[in-house]
Amino acid sequence: MIPIPFDSLISAITGIANPIIKEKFQRNETVITLLKQFHLDPEHPPADFSGVYAYTLVEYGVGKPKPFLELFRQEEIKQTFRKAYDHNNISILLSEIEAFLDAYALGDQVRAMGIDVKREVTVFATVFIEVVNRSRTPNDILMSHQIGSLHKKIVSIQEQLERLPTLEGRRNENRDSAVSSAQ
Repeated sequence: MIPIPFDSLISAITGIANPIIKEKFQRNETVITLLKQFHLDPEHPPADFSGVYAYTLVEYGVGKPKPFLELFRQEEIKQTFRKAYDHNNISILLSEIEAFLDAYALGDQVRAMGIDVKREVTVFATVFIEVVNRSRTPNDILMSHQIGSLHKKIVSIQEQLERLPTLEGRRNENRDSAVSSAQ
């Protein structure tokens, strides 16, 4: 994979005029153009984390203010995003972003814009998940279906086991039968 020059990517995303962005069709065309410009296939996102992250920056970032995109460009934020994704815990990312915003001048710029940071982080994460889903191969999809089927079978077996009498219940039942028979 070709390394992604994040500085150039951020400049290209933020350099696009906002009136163009208002039309969804033109926004999609802009996203596709940017993806091609940075050698990211618009038809099939890359499967590696860095490629998906860069792809997400493009899809999410068109029309967003440059300081906020700069935030997601930071290697520290990217690595924390990966950790949050790996642990399925967005609060890891939110706390790191808050700390980052408190520690760096970029945080003052972001806060001065009145951006709802939690909302934007959630939107970015949602776009990331959408890109991940589109990057799946047919084999990945088949594996997902098989895991889903296996999960359903396990749930069914658990339900059947819960309906079975317990060993203690069986003992009591046998004891009650023995007492009834003896009488």
